[in-house]
This record gives sequence, C-alpha cells and structure tokens, in this order.
Amino acid sequence: MKYSTIALAAMPGFFALASGLGTFTIKNSCGTDIHYVHDVDSCETVLTIPAGSSSDPCTYQTKADGSGGPSVKIALETTICSDIPPPITQFEYTVGWAEKVFTDLSNINGIPYPFMAGGVKLTSSDNSVSVSCAAGIEDCAAAYNTPTENSATTAAPETADLLVEICWDKPGAYGKTAPIVWVTEHVGGSQQRKRDHDHLHQHAHNKIHKKRHGA
Repeated sequence: MKYSTIALAAMPGFFALASGLGTFTIKNSCGTDIHYVHDVDSCETVLTIPAGSSSDPCTYQTKADGSGGPSVKIALETTICSDIPPPITQFEYTVGWAEKVFTDLSNINGIPYPFMAGGVKLTSSDNSVSVSCAAGIEDCAAAYNTPTENSATTAAPETADLLVEICWDKPGAYGKTAPIVWVTEHVGGSQQRKRDHDHLHQHAHNKIHKKRHGA
C-alpha cells in the first residue's frame, strides 16, 4: 500500500474520458488530517489532506476497462485499503452518459459514518447538485445508508466541478487528540466490515456500478 500527498490527476493509470470534463476536489474543514483513496481500478494509494486544506482538483476518470465510475473513499485513518478498513464515507461519480456526471454520497460503510460529528456536503459549481449531511445526523436522508436505497443519486453537467467538504457544518471537528473507537459489524459469527457495497443507482449511474461488497 502506498501513502502520498501528490495530485491524483498526475498519477499514471488514471484515464480521462475527454477534454473539457470537470474536476472534483475534497475540502478538509476538520481539525485533523483526513485520508482518501480514488479507487479507479484498485485500492492502493492513500492520499492525505491536512486539516484546513483541500486536495488538488482531479479530472473525472473512468475505469480502464470502461466498466464504471470510481469511488472516492474517505476516512480518518490511513488503513482504508486494509483487510478490515475503518469506517468510510464514499463519494461516487460516473461520467460518459448524456454529458452528465452522476454522483452521490454513501455512508453505508460506517456505524456511525466517520464524519458524523462534522457533517459532509457535496456541491457542484453550477449549483445543480447540493447534497448535505448536517453534523450529528447518523441516518442522513441525502446520502445512501443501505445498499438497497435508490434515491440519493444526483447529476450535473459533466463540465461542472464537484466539491466534497468534510466537516462543513462544524469546522474544526475532531481537533482534539482523543482516541477514536471504531465499531465493527458482526457477520457470520466473526467481526468484519463490508469493504464495498451494492447500490441500486438511478439512470446511467445504476447501469455501470457493479456489486461492491465483501468481507
């Protein structure tokens, strides 16, 4: 597993679909570093966003085999790609259909999701996407909370930029150095956490996402 703070857009193996596509940026308004993986073809390189900073803009990508849209997995720990990862929030997007970027937030892989104390927000530069989970809300209606939901996908023009802001509702959250206790699921008599999940997405987003679940 690799750890890095380099710009995703400059990494080999990340394929842009066409010129003129928008970008996504993650803004860290928390009081501590956050970590993320742009899972295009594999969960490998973990990037860190220091407190009060933002990631470099990354042009929308697709998987090398054309099978679907990436997942951006965000957590408070660096062990996102481990066999038993920490709770994560996922920002997902898909481009290549109807000149749109289909996108959503998912809090399925967290009990509660890791940024509940600060909130998560997803917006687009053209104002057509505005999804927010306020601080303190565990089951945010604007995000996916179970694999069978089918109402949290939104869309913007593929030329629009997307911004994911962590701790938007309570800037500086997680600034204290108290230990974090993760809660794991009990499945089949042993403790494990689902690494991925299966969404029933709307429109084209629904067609290209495969099952993302497992131990």
